[in-house]
Amino acid sequence: MEAGDPETRAAAAWLLEHFDELFASTPREERFLVFWDGDVTTSTREKLPPAKKPFPPLSETRRRLAEARASGRDFGWFAYTPGSRD
Repeated sequence: MEAGDPETRAAAAWLLEHFDELFASTPREERFLVFWDGDVTTSTREKLPPAKKPFPPLSETRRRLAEARASGRDFGWFAYTPGSRD
């Protein structure tokens, strides 16, 4: 993509429109925006190809789930209370 072509202008317009939403839903470590494979994506570094924050090991997730269950807390964020009906 070149700076003046319609595809680049459309991508830049989309980015300006959705900038706040994109960064609000992105892990802090992925603070770079890069153009990759015809799309805008976040990355942990400036260089291409983009790099993403690694997921925690499954053993860590299981440990945190067990701790949450033992203390009676929820594990995660829910848009609604599990089991509730609207």
